[in-house]
Amino acid sequence: LAQHGSFEGADLRGLDLSGLDLKGADLAGANLGDVPLRKANLKEANISRANLAGADLAEADLSNANAAGADFSGAKLGRTILKEADLTGAKMERADLTKAVLDGAILEQADLQGACLAESSAKGTMFPRADLTGANFQKGVCVKADFSKATLSQADFQGADLTEASVIGAVGHQVNLAGAVLTKLRAGGGCDFTGAKLVKAQGNGSVWKGANLTGADFRYARMEEAMFTSACLKQSNLSAADMKFSRFNKANLTQAKLVQMNLFQGTLEKADLTQADLSGSNLYEVEFLDAVFDRTVAAGANLRRTKLEAG
Repeated sequence: LAQHGSFEGADLRGLDLSGLDLKGADLAGANLGDVPLRKANLKEANISRANLAGADLAEADLSNANAAGADFSGAKLGRTILKEADLTGAKMERADLTKAVLDGAILEQADLQGACLAESSAKGTMFPRADLTGANFQKGVCVKADFSKATLSQADFQGADLTEASVIGAVGHQVNLAGAVLTKLRAGGGCDFTGAKLVKAQGNGSVWKGANLTGADFRYARMEEAMFTSACLKQSNLSAADMKFSRFNKANLTQAKLVQMNLFQGTLEKADLTQADLSGSNLYEVEFLDAVFDRTVAAGANLRRTKLEAG
């Protein structure tokens, strides 16, 4: 096909294109619905606006392909190589991208609702404003990936590596980040992770400035030197979390559970601790300047060398 000119808009349903060399082929707007393309070479191909719904592209190579606006709904893309491909606005609902390679790809405003990206590689991948509602990213490698202003509600990132990734302005209600690596994650700018699950997450140096983390579960998380300045952590659970040197200045911790949390040399300056439970926590040398204490519980907490100057 690559040697026979353009197939733009062609109806190719019913063909078996598995294993074919289609490098650089012009298939823009073509109808490839349910077409077998397993292990096909589609490097640098133009499949923009093409219909690939239900197609089998497992182990195919789409490196540097133009797939902007293409429809991959329900497609099989397991172990498919999509490095640096342009998937802007692509429809990928319920697509299977298990162990796919998406490094450097652009998926801005792509629809990935319910897609499976388990164990996929998305290093430096761009997902701005993409819809990943209910997507499965378990054990995915998303180092330096950009999820800014993306929809991540109920997405599953259990055990995923999001080192230095950005979720600035993202909405992720009930997103599951349990056991995920969130080292130096940037999650400010109006990020809304209400009800997020972060049990045993590792987020040293992560930034949550101004984020909405109402009802989030940080139990047993390790987040040394994290920044929660002005974050809303109302009714959140940080019990047994390791938050050494972390900053919660101006944070809303109303009704939060901080039982046995380790905030060694951290700060709660100007934080609202109304009805918060700090029982058994390590608050050694924590700064409490102008913090709000109203029905706050601190039974058994280590308050040595603290500067309790709140009224």
